[in-house]
Amino acid sequence: MEFQFNCPLCNGLISVRETCPECGSLMEDWGRVQDYLDPYHPYLDMNTTAPGEQREKKCVHLFKCPQCGRDTRLVVNQVIAP
Repeated sequence: MEFQFNCPLCNGLISVRETCPECGSLMEDWGRVQDYLDPYHPYLDMNTTAPGEQREKKCVHLFKCPQCGRDTRLVVNQVIAP
């Protein structure tokens, strides 16, 4: 049996408070880095657009500071879907 894995951050199961290392402000989650690769990526099925992420069971999110503009990436481990 093959399990389906989902990102808990994408699905609102967890929240992350990331602080900007530059200015100390609270950073904003701008979504999956994968969604920035082409204009249609956010509208496609996640299972077909991120086969590498699915194999690795990881989801990379972009966090950006609204104050100074610094950005960083956060790797989130996917969990087995209920």
